[in-house]
Amino acid sequence: MSAPCSLEHCHTNLFALQSLNDMKWKCFRRALNYRLEPNHYKDPVLIQYWNVLRTDTLCAWRRVLTDDGQKTEKELWLFGINEDLPSELPNLRPMHQANGSWSENALSYDCRSMLFKALHNMIEKYLLSKGFARLNKWFVLPINDHSDVKVPNFSFNFNFFLHGDNKVCASVDVQRHRYIYNLTPKDMEKTSPSNVILAPYGINGMLI
Repeated sequence: MSAPCSLEHCHTNLFALQSLNDMKWKCFRRALNYRLEPNHYKDPVLIQYWNVLRTDTLCAWRRVLTDDGQKTEKELWLFGINEDLPSELPNLRPMHQANGSWSENALSYDCRSMLFKALHNMIEKYLLSKGFARLNKWFVLPINDHSDVKVPNFSFNFNFFLHGDNKVCASVDVQRHRYIYNLTPKDMEKTSPSNVILAPYGINGMLI
């Protein structure tokens, strides 16, 4: 008698996301003639990062050493599949030596790391729009007055890797955790201290 099992009855935490065959990438830094202000909200790299992210373009930023190795500056990476990426961005200069495409260049370690970060940023943007909260590397769905507490509460995180020559894959780690609630005005009126968790880094705190 054959076992009544098939692939339809199986579950996995590994998923193939995207082929890199048509992947392109570009890198930008602050323009040399742009005077950087102390206000981070006016940082040209962060401004363009936010603008590009709102268009659902894969993007990520990081800090790197300046050419003289004495300071750091921000660097913005854009990734596109079957789409044209901008050649110029306001108040930024293109880093042509870092630009490339899968058909012409090998995917360097830095480029691969920024691609994975960009994928994570896009997933985080979507989950936050659906009411999830990020606590360090975990995404959780806080309980509120309209939630059904009978539903098991799970948290999950993502890890990305390359499979074969050109396939980006993701592994999903899922864990069950205690219920987490959003703070309400009533919590602010309590006279006794309460333990809280600060998003997005999952730092423990005390509300007194």
